[in-house]
Amino acid sequence: MTHKLAVKGIIRRNDGKILIVKRSKNDDHLPGVWETVGGTVEEGATPEEALIREIMEEVGLDVEVGELFNVFNFTKDNGEKKIGITFLCNYLSRDVMLSEEHSDFQ
Repeated sequence: MTHKLAVKGIIRRNDGKILIVKRSKNDDHLPGVWETVGGTVEEGATPEEALIREIMEEVGLDVEVGELFNVFNFTKDNGEKKIGITFLCNYLSRDVMLSEEHSDFQ
């Protein structure tokens, strides 16, 4: 059984608020669901590098990846199996700019 590695980031501001994003209604996995930012780790990247890239691509923020929060596994709607790693992240700069993967944020 082959699993791909995914990463998620709980992005915290100094006031303690965290960022959540809503999946696009056209997403191939859980469309319309609220989640934290993340994605797949590409070959040759560390989980931390992948998370920084995914956060920049999906919401346009600069973050500092911090401590490990949890490890989980899941199966996408298409049957693909993944192992996920969630990190706590500190917001550094920029305003949220959503990619087409998400339709809203709070």
